[in-house]
Amino acid sequence: MPHVHVAPLLRAFALLSCLVAGGVAHAAGLTLTMSPVPPVYTGTQYTFGLGFEKTDRNDGIVHDGPFTLRIRIPAGMTLRGATGGNWTCPPPPAGAITMSCTYPTALTFWNPASSFLSVHADTPIDMPLGPVDLEATIESAQVPLPGNVICTGSPSTTGCTTVATPVTASSLRITDWGASSGWVANAPVAVWNGPPYEAGTDETIVIGLRNIGFSSSNTPITLRVTLPDGVSFRSTGSSIPTFTCSAAGQLVTCTTPYMYDTQNGYVVIGTRVSHGVAVPGPLFFHAAVGNNVVALPSDCVANPHQDRCGRLQMPTRAPRTPFLRFETPAVTHSPAIFTLGQDQGPIVASFRNVGDGLAGATSVLFKLPPGFIYTHTFSAIPSMACSASGSIANGQVLTCTGPGLPSGTSGYVSFGVHPDAGTEFPGPVVLLGAVDTSSPASTQTLASCANDPTQVQCAWYEIPTFRPCAMQYGTDGIYCDAFEILMPPP
Repeated sequence: MPHVHVAPLLRAFALLSCLVAGGVAHAAGLTLTMSPVPPVYTGTQYTFGLGFEKTDRNDGIVHDGPFTLRIRIPAGMTLRGATGGNWTCPPPPAGAITMSCTYPTALTFWNPASSFLSVHADTPIDMPLGPVDLEATIESAQVPLPGNVICTGSPSTTGCTTVATPVTASSLRITDWGASSGWVANAPVAVWNGPPYEAGTDETIVIGLRNIGFSSSNTPITLRVTLPDGVSFRSTGSSIPTFTCSAAGQLVTCTTPYMYDTQNGYVVIGTRVSHGVAVPGPLFFHAAVGNNVVALPSDCVANPHQDRCGRLQMPTRAPRTPFLRFETPAVTHSPAIFTLGQDQGPIVASFRNVGDGLAGATSVLFKLPPGFIYTHTFSAIPSMACSASGSIANGQVLTCTGPGLPSGTSGYVSFGVHPDAGTEFPGPVVLLGAVDTSSPASTQTLASCANDPTQVQCAWYEIPTFRPCAMQYGTDGIYCDAFEILMPPP
């Protein structure tokens, strides 16, 4: 057996033991990770994450707890605390920028990493912008920090990590405007180039919002909209996130608990435009938005271009109005001559909505000639229901009503009559017609047409009549029908 020199081996083992007890052991023992590290936004809560683990899971070493994690945040920020499974973090004192947390559990091959720790802080709204450093260290009695701690980026095996992140200004802005027509004005201060607000109608106004940086801690978010004269609050429409709105005079106030970071949202406000609104305008809608750290500006009307303000310039127009008039020809009839005592027709009246608005209803009225009896309606566009009233001897009033006729469209009504023995012959007899948008139907237009039938919403129509010989002579009329040959007198 060869001779073994024991002394050199013992010296080598002693040197290795010293190295393990010094800083080299720390570098080989724990890895500290700071993640995620988002930008620091002003005026809101801030959260970043920390955790540590065995650098080499297979090193065969059990790293006993407890472990101490020390955290430092930039001056100006304030720590609120930290949360994580199995971590113990005493609440930091008011205004603190450093805190310590302990983790008791040993790290082994089967449990090589700590649980995740979330660190929470507050950032003032006026914090200077630019890069800042977040710092953390990890140590235990078994793996102490070296005398000259060197902080490196994350992940770090030196027991200390420093991560840089920017301080960015949070913002809450009015971004754009919308209206009932769906057009969008993509600016906080904008001039509407879509269809104008129409007097006498219900409209909507849409205010677009964008949140950068602010979080659920910034509650509530308040939007105030000043409506122009002639426009009143009607209802709250859809919104993202959900806003609740109420009105006091021309001031509409809408609130929501919060918006997420980078969230775009909008609020729809239903409005009613009065018949007396100024035409052609313009109207001016003013808006202001704020939260618990950035107040709503109080002078958005005077200075709409400042942050968190907006203004929309909206033109107006007179109400769209339907106007029903008869076509040319207004009335036709068949056969050419109406025979008394027989069902006759159809009489067809044609009309058109030449106005720029949808008619609320379509009403066509006729003053039938004396002796004409309304029998039935053949057809009509739009679908109509017709009924007759009044004396046959003096001339019935026939009223036909149906749904409103859209702007630029035509309609007609076709009906039959029965001229009785009291009808004038050979005529022509006069049929007087009137068309309008009354609902329910009114005889006022018909009365106006009787005074001046030349109006475009009136029709003066003449129908020739014929009385058969048999009807003319009553029971003696049989001789008119050639049943007997009349002999000349002797």
